[in-house]
Amino acid sequence: MRSHRALVAATFLTLSGAAIALAHASAFTAGGQAGSQPAAPAAPSAPAAPATPTQRADAVVGLRTGDKAPDITVVDRTGKTVALKDLYKDKPVVVVFYRGKWCPYCVGELKRYQNSLKTFTDAGARVIAISPESPNVLDETRTSAGIEFGLYSDEDFDAARGFKVYTEGSKVPHPGTFVIDTDGTIIFAEAHTDYRKRPD
Repeated sequence: MRSHRALVAATFLTLSGAAIALAHASAFTAGGQAGSQPAAPAAPSAPAAPATPTQRADAVVGLRTGDKAPDITVVDRTGKTVALKDLYKDKPVVVVFYRGKWCPYCVGELKRYQNSLKTFTDAGARVIAISPESPNVLDETRTSAGIEFGLYSDEDFDAARGFKVYTEGSKVPHPGTFVIDTDGTIIFAEAHTDYRKRPD
């Protein structure tokens, strides 16, 4: 039987469109890199937020495959503080950082994870998403976007700093996706300063 690590990695490879580029790996291992980038989603009808200096030229940011997940806490939509390590202690967790419900790219990404949620749960993984928005707003996002997985608040950016997807002085984190195994090892990592670049 395949391990949780292999199942989650294979699942994520399929969903991210990077299966061919990473076909030699049955799972992410220490020192590996994130997959090649798919084309950016079609531009939304609503105007995107103005580019900040960190968005004008894309750069890869964040922790890398093989790094250990930071010891951080987040707040759920009921106001309860939750330790990240408690979310991956019994099953791998997919952690998605997003800017907020006002961002059409972020909402589109959340909906893609929702559409693929059964694939992740069948692989034995948990999906969560983290943003700087308040618990009340998380509840609005959950309802308006039809999200069934866990949404968490990181208003002070401690989680974003821990994953190295935050630039000091910014009002939002850089979007990023990380898969954490049950031993706390990151087995997939992808984050960019260009908010339009997401695993697809």
